[in-house]
Amino acid sequence: MTTLTMRVSKARTLKFAGAFVVLCAAMFLVASPAWANTIVVNSTEDTSTNDGECTLREAIVNANIDAEFANRLPGECGPGSGEDEITFELPDGEGGITLGGTQLRINSNLAITGPGADRLTVSGNNASRVFEVTSASTAG
Repeated sequence: MTTLTMRVSKARTLKFAGAFVVLCAAMFLVASPAWANTIVVNSTEDTSTNDGECTLREAIVNANIDAEFANRLPGECGPGSGEDEITFELPDGEGGITLGGTQLRINSNLAITGPGADRLTVSGNNASRVFEVTSASTAG
């Protein structure tokens, strides 16, 4: 992570702050998509249970329904809301997700941002496709 430290005189602070806010807002609008929520996957399991873990399957379900499972435990997936982004914070920083026989259905706009093909794989285990993306959605 890069840290930027700037020092300005008190006389220039207000003028600089206004320009800085405008610059930051412009950079955010140009450089970043307007994703509604970030849902963090923390497990390589392929389950949909209230077990204190967030699996890729659960994250996609929450993104699809723009909500979350009721009475979720700490560590479970957060709610979806609009055009969500799914990211990964796996225990070992990497792993493989093997689906249990059914594909992952995406029916809402979302982005899935992984750590890279060398650190995360998703397999249908020769039993199913990995993803089904409906025509009403786009995957980023």
